Amino acid sequence: MREPFISVITPVYNSSAVIGQCLSAIEAQGYPEDKLEIIMPDGGSTDNTADIINSFAGRMNIITCENPLKTGEAGKAVGIGLAKGEIIALVDSDNIMPENYIRDMAAPFETEPDIMGTEPLYFRYREEDKPLTKYFAMSGVNDPLCLFIGNYDKYSHITGRWTGFKLKTQDRGGYFVVELDEKQIPTIGANGTFLKREHLLKANYSPYMFDIDVVYEILKTGVTKFAKVKTGIIHIYSPSLSSFVRKQSRRIDDFLHFEKNSGRTYPWASFPVGGVVKFSVYCVTLIPLFAQMIAGFIRKRRWEWVFHPVVCLATLFIYAAAFIRAKLTKKTSIKDRTGWKG
Repeated sequence: MREPFISVITPVYNSSAVIGQCLSAIEAQGYPEDKLEIIMPDGGSTDNTADIINSFAGRMNIITCENPLKTGEAGKAVGIGLAKGEIIALVDSDNIMPENYIRDMAAPFETEPDIMGTEPLYFRYREEDKPLTKYFAMSGVNDPLCLFIGNYDKYSHITGRWTGFKLKTQDRGGYFVVELDEKQIPTIGANGTFLKREHLLKANYSPYMFDIDVVYEILKTGVTKFAKVKTGIIHIYSPSLSSFVRKQSRRIDDFLHFEKNSGRTYPWASFPVGGVVKFSVYCVTLIPLFAQMIAGFIRKRRWEWVFHPVVCLATLFIYAAAFIRAKLTKKTSIKDRTGWKG
């Protein structure tokens, strides 16, 4: 099979806890060095992230550059502008590829020339991972609100599906071909997603590359198909409740700021609010959350499901507080990244 030139884009910012594992997994893929470049925009790391990257530089085609806006979305935009590959792989610094991941993700582009990209079907975890990381992998989401809205994009052991949307899907054996809908777009675009560069360059990806916005813009050009590959990627997400709270606070503050200042192109204002109402009711009444926890346990018998009600309640409180604050003060801002640890 032909091996296309691939540009891996991995933004970093104080990512020393995870970036070594990420790069080791990429190196272990055994993908031809002359067909692979790894672009690493740095938001100004003050830890030893750069030293770890330099330890791989002699063996891998690594390109480092500055990311003055610091955020992961800005880093992706910088990387896309430098990329030379026909396929762009969006791999976060806390992502760990399993064996043969790059070839598995690239394969559908050869047999399905009309797809815009590929994405793994699952989040995976290792036994040595933190309990909360295992919970997020099993639930299939990083933000529990997505389970209620329906726009999640990884298999969830709570629902037994990879998304809450009803999309036309064809099983091709090693992957599914999905027909996307402008009004029903899962949160595709991060954690190991591969996109055709020719399509990505037609979207508004600078100065911030917002995943769902880019997919929405590509859809509007008439390219509607995506492949969900039957593989998984490890996402070392929020190893502690305190880190989860920080990330959720960052997520909602950034969202409210860009939504208010027309920094997003996906029409979030037209998105059905029923899922948000359902989420709120479930959190207030609690019993439905425990029912979901039990449903997850039936499909995947792990004690880590006990985090489900806690994570949902924390999200409701963080999001409600941020929304109320923004309404009362009429001010929004991007979460300050100074001193942030990935």
